[in-house]
Formats: sequence, structure tokens, C-alpha cells
Amino acid sequence: MDTNNTIPNKSYKIDPVMNYVFLATYMIYKRSKFTEFLIIKHFNYPTITELSTTNKPEFLKMMIDDVFKQTNNVASLKPFLQSKRMKELKEIIHQEVSVSHKRVVLNVRIDETERKRIKMLAKDVETVGEVIEIAIAHFVSNCPEKLFDVITFALISTIKAEQTK
Repeated sequence: MDTNNTIPNKSYKIDPVMNYVFLATYMIYKRSKFTEFLIIKHFNYPTITELSTTNKPEFLKMMIDDVFKQTNNVASLKPFLQSKRMKELKEIIHQEVSVSHKRVVLNVRIDETERKRIKMLAKDVETVGEVIEIAIAHFVSNCPEKLFDVITFALISTIKAEQTK
């Protein structure tokens, strides 16, 4: 997918908790060689190198592709929003920061084909942003345990970094 300035920016309004989870998970996929080395050493996770590095549009596309592999009815995946892993991440967030219930904007440059796929999935839920939230929850709920540990660490790091601004 071409992510240069010819592809317009698209905004999706999502739950602020899900935005934290998305950004923490994305950090792992946009990792540098240095952070990859730290993940390997700190988490004893040498297979992290098997996970591709990518940009935000490709990462979102990967999550949406994963949903499409499961179903065309995204509402059937809503239980993942309340999975054990999601509850654990939400608890971490709520312990560390005061989170508004007001949706926040997730900006990403995605092509028209991907926009249409997301919109098509939204026919079964209340908002287009909910498709993104379900895709995030589905991804996190089904990732390998070691990756979830790294996501949890990245989430805590993201929150701590934000608090020191």
C-alpha cells in the first residue's frame, strides 16, 4: 500500500482505551533494530524477528484482514472487546490514567479499497470506529502469549512516557 501524501488521511473515532492499546501494539510492529534487540533480551523472545515491521496503514490493514479471515459479520466478534486480555489491558489503563468516555481520533492514511472494506464491516455495528476497536481487540486476544507480554509492557511504557510530558 502506498502511504505517501497521495493517499488521503482518514480519521476514525475510537474509544480512548482502544487507542492506547492500538498505539502500544503498533509500537511493536514499527520497532527498530534496537528495540527488537531489547525485546529479544528482556522478554527472551527471539521469534519477534518473525513479526514483520510495518507502518500504521499496513498494521491497521493487517488487523482488518484478520477480521475478514474470521467473518464478514464483525458484530459476532464483539465478545473480544471483553476478553480476559482486553480486561487486563483496560485495568492497567484505568489504574494509570483518567480516561474520558469521549471518543478520540485515530488518523491513518488508507486507500479507498481499505476504507470500503472497513465501511462494509461497519454495517453490523453502531459505528465505523467500532470496527477498528473490534479488530484491535480480536488481534490482541489472539496473539501469542509472549507478544501479549510485550504489548502489555509497551502499553505501560506508553502511559508512563505520556505522564512525564
